[in-house]
Amino acid sequence: MEIVFQTIRIIDYENNAVYVRDTPETFSDYVRTLIAYINENASIREYHTRSTNTEVISCILDVVKNQIDVNFVTDKMNFIANRLLLKEQEAQTSVARMNTNVQKGSLIQALMYNEEKDEHIYLLAKVEHTDFVDDEDF
Repeated sequence: MEIVFQTIRIIDYENNAVYVRDTPETFSDYVRTLIAYINENASIREYHTRSTNTEVISCILDVVKNQIDVNFVTDKMNFIANRLLLKEQEAQTSVARMNTNVQKGSLIQALMYNEEKDEHIYLLAKVEHTDFVDDEDF
């Protein structure tokens, strides 16, 4: 499976910021491992959209259609990360009165192409911080 694009965005709802994290050379291996884990693990939360008209789904479809335009793809991936920031801030406001916090993490996005099946796969996953995705700098 070819990885066409991949990004890491640190979502910092406390400081109202999304940080771009450079992807290390071995990040493609991490993405492939994450995909394998998702495919093999029955307890993973899987999301099925009811509509292709939501902002995030529309962005993903636009990325697939316009993948040759790197700036366009980057803008759409940034939009998705900022949308998550907004939703996490809203969620934190809701759960703060229960004396709890939204789990901190980062957004992994990857557009992949499976040549055998002639299909694109879009990975959109919030992950805990790891060696690849570490918020110590922020």
